[in-house]
Amino acid sequence: MYLRSSRYQPDLFIIYTGHNEFLEGQTYSSLMGSPEAIRISAGLASHLRIYSVFRRILHAEEKPIAIDDSTDLSEVQTRLDRSVGPNAYHRDELWQQEIIHQLRKNLETMVALASDCGAQIIFLTPASNLRDFEPFKSENYHDLHGVELKNFRQLVVEANQHYQDGDFEIALQTIDQSLAIDDLHADAQFLRAKILLALGNTKAAREAFTRALEEDVCPLRANEEIIKTIHDVATEHHVPFIDFSENINSLAADQIPGDDWFLDHVHPVIGGHRLLAEMICEKLTQLDIVEPRSNWNEDEFAKIAKQVESQIDPRKHALALRNLAKVLGWAGKNQEAEKLVARAMELLPNDAETHTMAGVAAMRDDRIASAKIHFEKALEIDPANARALIGLGDIMSRNGNHQNALTHFISATQIDPNLVPAWFNMGNSLRQLGQLKDAVTAYQKALELEPNHPDAHKNLRLTLVLQGDLTTAISHYEAAIQLDPDSADRHADLGLVLIDAGKTQQAATEFETALMIDPNSVPALIGTALLSEQAGNLTQAANALRKVLAIDPENTNVRNFLERISN
Repeated sequence: MYLRSSRYQPDLFIIYTGHNEFLEGQTYSSLMGSPEAIRISAGLASHLRIYSVFRRILHAEEKPIAIDDSTDLSEVQTRLDRSVGPNAYHRDELWQQEIIHQLRKNLETMVALASDCGAQIIFLTPASNLRDFEPFKSENYHDLHGVELKNFRQLVVEANQHYQDGDFEIALQTIDQSLAIDDLHADAQFLRAKILLALGNTKAAREAFTRALEEDVCPLRANEEIIKTIHDVATEHHVPFIDFSENINSLAADQIPGDDWFLDHVHPVIGGHRLLAEMICEKLTQLDIVEPRSNWNEDEFAKIAKQVESQIDPRKHALALRNLAKVLGWAGKNQEAEKLVARAMELLPNDAETHTMAGVAAMRDDRIASAKIHFEKALEIDPANARALIGLGDIMSRNGNHQNALTHFISATQIDPNLVPAWFNMGNSLRQLGQLKDAVTAYQKALELEPNHPDAHKNLRLTLVLQGDLTTAISHYEAAIQLDPDSADRHADLGLVLIDAGKTQQAATEFETALMIDPNSVPALIGTALLSEQAGNLTQAANALRKVLAIDPENTNVRNFLERISN
């Protein structure tokens, strides 16, 4: 875009960049890894019309998704499903340094291009939401495993519980113990920041929030090195720059920017855009690029801001919030997405997709009655809303009404045969109804559409177990673990089916792994009790079952199991 813009003889470039450098590093890794000579020649060729023609022939370019009344959330979802998601990111310091190096070269290229066409250039440092946006992805030290990993995770769970209970001093002591084991875990650093903020230690809290951003393994917010690189290039090449990041920091509550300045992780609220506009105007005045009028003052800015805000289309604003919520949900940021859905609902109370998204959020929080209202409203507005049909079917399944749920899932597949949740939930209902052969077919269809769907693998193997096909079931359990290796439930599930297959030693290994990941894994504790009973060690079995009852006192099956072996 920048290269093309330079052909229009502009007077000024204002560059706000830095947030998605690591995303682009994943998405365009093949380009960034190409030889320098090829990249340079491609850059020169891109100025020629014939190059643009061949590029369109060789690379089918997609049109961007427009935000208007016809915007289809399923289209947004489809684009996201084809994108590089958080699971593709892992800690890689060398790769990050390569991205920073490439950013520097890109910025220097921009400076040179601006100079070549006689234009002024201004850099801005990008600002981020520190306080109210959790890291996208956390990872432990590469070599952290076994007892140390188990202790780390247990301490984080305990620290979070103390924080939720308001025991902030104990929470801080506990989280510090976990960070003494592993201080690279972004979520643990973020929890420590929240605890410090609750204790009123705002300086230390800001440092911890910043550290959480720095350790985010999926860094979609500009980190300190990116901001420093922008600053350094501007200084070295005598380019004016606006320190938007520092200004936001200084104005935010406790100097920790949060939802007071941002819609999500990086997009400013209207007031943030106004601040940015004022800072740009001030810089343009300082550089004598524009000559201020006599009425350029705070009152005039307020008047202009009011005029601009009055021109914002509430429907388009709501659709933008709705689509942004879909993006955040795709990235696993469910709580942040729900905030935007609530705001979109205020502006767009009669939109089927917004009600559907609100219903999904309510289901996630077990607010079933509220979810039902939203799904029914969505279908009243749009009877062909497949996702709302799936939502209502899910509620029916939870209430044991599997036949009616199945009808809803079938209807959803008829509307959209590529909708994975419809096939997955259809398989669940068929399994509950005892139609195992058809359930296998439905799960296989879901996996055909989304091969890396761990729950479809899990439920397919469960159905195969019910059919007596243990060998094939075990292969699907193992496939699910490869897709989700840090899930205690996945390992425990495999352990339980291995017991049925008579492979007790392998089962014990899976239960041990599950308990390292989550010391309170109920399925793993039950599996351990089953193996202990088989081995004749009833005392060890009873101890495992007592741990389960401490976690789940209402589990009558486990209580009966304990009574049986105790007698």
